[in-house]
Amino acid sequence: MELEVPETADESAVLAQASPPAEVTFARIGIAILNLPAVEPAGTNQHHSLPDPETVYARVVDRLNADSRVSEVRAPSASSNKFRSLAFSAMRTTTSSLSAEPAPPHQHVHALSFRDPIAFSVNVPRRLQASADAAHTVPTEKYWAAWDGVVLFIGWTSTAPSPFGSAAGLSVLEVLRDAIREAGYSLRSQPCGPSCNYPFAHQDLLVDSASTHSEVRLEELDRWTTRIKTPIAGDRLSLASNLVSEFSYLGNVFAHLRSNGQVVRQSERAARKDLGDLLRLQYERAAITAMDPLRSIPERWRKRSNSSATARLIAGLWLRLASLDQNKRNWDADRYRYDQSGTEGDARLLFRSEFPDEVNGIETLDIDSLQASLVQMSAQADSRSLAWATAVGALAGGVLGAALGAVFGAISGQG
Repeated sequence: MELEVPETADESAVLAQASPPAEVTFARIGIAILNLPAVEPAGTNQHHSLPDPETVYARVVDRLNADSRVSEVRAPSASSNKFRSLAFSAMRTTTSSLSAEPAPPHQHVHALSFRDPIAFSVNVPRRLQASADAAHTVPTEKYWAAWDGVVLFIGWTSTAPSPFGSAAGLSVLEVLRDAIREAGYSLRSQPCGPSCNYPFAHQDLLVDSASTHSEVRLEELDRWTTRIKTPIAGDRLSLASNLVSEFSYLGNVFAHLRSNGQVVRQSERAARKDLGDLLRLQYERAAITAMDPLRSIPERWRKRSNSSATARLIAGLWLRLASLDQNKRNWDADRYRYDQSGTEGDARLLFRSEFPDEVNGIETLDIDSLQASLVQMSAQADSRSLAWATAVGALAGGVLGAALGAVFGAISGQG
């Protein structure tokens, strides 16, 4: 799949406006979630358990240390770090309730974050980061990064004409993904939006580290560029770790917001697909009803399973709507947390390109019309079931009455 190159600003104009120091730190930030497999205890019916967090952490650090592309890893010992288990909403990829079960409302995947980030340096030759015709998208061979299980920060310096470069940082993400896979786990990076596969936030970051800055502050330089003002943090790996810790809360909130939003959109699309299948079955039933009774007999036999398929679709649609409603409630709560997370100049500038699209994509969904259509179709199905049950009951009563009459008549005749 070809990577969608994000829109960028006029970099020379941005650098002039920023009045940068002699060495400029460029950066990107993204959501990269450490997924954990759920393991069911052997020979038991207990709930799935999760791997030991210290073991997971140590394995990932070991695999990073073993990668020849990684020149340095700085990670606190597993025993001194603090870990937090996370759950992100997820949904099975399905086409219709006719062929697969819809996701239950509370389906989720497990993840792990850690208080003190893993910081590491990566060296990858330019020729291995991009093809020859895309070499201009790679601004450097050396990166430094920090990651806390959810938030990934990547920094670099460059004297290239295009110092941001659309391919900058992708090799770091690849190194991290390889290390996690070799450790026995998986990495899920959140793309910037539903219609884009770019794995980082679209904001190009300029990091201004100076002794005159007493706290981390962000300011907008143009639509696509944000400057981070931060106190001096020692060296580059310390700087990256400090910034990940600074942005960790907002990054976690945004990651949950995006996960819940993705399930809401998937549930809505799947529900409309099921609704289309349900309307098709109703049309087929109406077409058969309009046929000549005798000529309709073969068609009725061929479509004899439609009633059970209709019942399955209706049940599946209610389950999808329950999933949609639960995740929409979670999304609303995450949006409130996101809105309350700061003031002007805060970390929300990091996701200012993605957040409006996320909100618009959820708020424009018409969930009420789905529910209204389903209520109407469920009522029609119940009415048909009641009419059929009444007809069968009347027929059975008539047959039973005739049989009893014959029996009593025979007994009377013998008397």
